[in-house]
Amino acid sequence: MKVEIKDISQVIQEAVITIDAETALKDYYSALKRVANKVVIPGFRKGKAPISRVEREYASYGEEEYYRVWIDKYYQQALKEGVMKPITEPVPENIEWEKEKEFVLTLRYEVEPQIVVSKYEGLEVPFAPMPIQVQLDNYIESLRNRASESVDVDEPIIEKDIIDATVTFEGNETKREFLIDPSLGEKFFADVLGKKIGDEFETELKKRLVTGDNEEDMITLKIMVDAVRRIRVPELDDDFAKDYEYENMEDMMAKLTDELAVDNEKQNRENRRISLLNKIAEANPIEVPPSMIENYAHHLAEPYVNAYKIEAEKIVPMFMEEAKREVRNYFILNAVKELIPTEITEDFKAEMINLFALEAKMNIDEYKEMRADFIASEDFEEILKTELIYKWLEEKNTFVLPTAEETTEEQA
Repeated sequence: MKVEIKDISQVIQEAVITIDAETALKDYYSALKRVANKVVIPGFRKGKAPISRVEREYASYGEEEYYRVWIDKYYQQALKEGVMKPITEPVPENIEWEKEKEFVLTLRYEVEPQIVVSKYEGLEVPFAPMPIQVQLDNYIESLRNRASESVDVDEPIIEKDIIDATVTFEGNETKREFLIDPSLGEKFFADVLGKKIGDEFETELKKRLVTGDNEEDMITLKIMVDAVRRIRVPELDDDFAKDYEYENMEDMMAKLTDELAVDNEKQNRENRRISLLNKIAEANPIEVPPSMIENYAHHLAEPYVNAYKIEAEKIVPMFMEEAKREVRNYFILNAVKELIPTEITEDFKAEMINLFALEAKMNIDEYKEMRADFIASEDFEEILKTELIYKWLEEKNTFVLPTAEETTEEQA
């Protein structure tokens, strides 16, 4: 056997496996014998017909059996020689073989990228920390949304209202609920605004919104408004604060600012590190295995698939870019770890335990007692090494405010 490896890209290889003619012919005849034991040839007991007769009548079947059995055996033999290091199941790209000639099998597969990181210090890293006020505003808004309620109204329809409607389409009548939003289509959105209960109008909608199938074609239909509901969000006043056991809004804002300070620092630290790895990746472009990206995208989508009963194929594409960044940054970080020496001192270990206890909203002794096994584990030591790597990188690079263009790209 001869194995030749060809690099197609950083993460895809082809292995050209060549079997000499004598071995290929011997293996082919062993496959024919397997066929002979399965087929019935008039005048012979099963398995007793001459191989030449079996080949004459079942040549194509014999060749299929040869490929089915021996392609995997040739691949396993090549693996044992240690030349191939696939991370995915190889796919046959080409097979060249004629009886009494060499058998040439070409397999394509993914491999882990060989990461070379040479630029990882002296970089300008775009990063804008989230102000505590923004996080506070977002948190308050989430409380308001959770406390909101849907109430029936007899008023002209506005954006974000929910309507119950009777829909007439192609002579059929059905009941539907719509959240009034521009995403329903410009014409429908314009036609429905200002309507009231009892109003009937003709408009256009995507067929799937009426029939529940996947058709994106626009259809003409009639809408009768049966009911209008509106989301009422509570006012930010002292009564709202008291519902959450604060004295008043001033007391609520002050205490929440203190409570969110640790979370804000943690989130900014995580975002700062993501920005740092993104910049290093930009300075050291690499490819990542497509299968890893797809698998991780499925992992990211899984909670939404389970919660909303959405088919994975429909939602996974939304997570592909995020998955690509995270898998890429995983490789980048591991490559940098090999370049930067680390020494875990007792002082640094104590500093990190204090930080983790603070983020867990526990006192230090309580944290040490509850997480004793974790603190003594190799996983904890690996986390400390990673923290030291990030600390080194943050000291050796400069963080700058992103430009307007960079901010737009990040939001996209």
